[in-house]
Amino acid sequence: MEIILVLFTQEQNDCTDSLKMHGIEVRVSSRYTLCCTVIDKSTVWYGSINPLAYISPEDNAITLNDPAIATNILTILYQ
Repeated sequence: MEIILVLFTQEQNDCTDSLKMHGIEVRVSSRYTLCCTVIDKSTVWYGSINPLAYISPEDNAITLNDPAIATNILTILYQ
């Protein structure tokens, strides 16, 4: 099974540079405002939790197991 790791983020920093050095593709664009994680093209974590940062008690997320929603999100991100 092929594993694809891509991070879409609004800014480049030391963390994104480190991820690149470890083979993760990083795409930077100021237009990204969506905070979500897509796993295996079927599971979506959506909410205010940044998967690369510490969470606070106010952060939240929902998990959806829906390949159609995951595909729609990936389509939007790759446009």
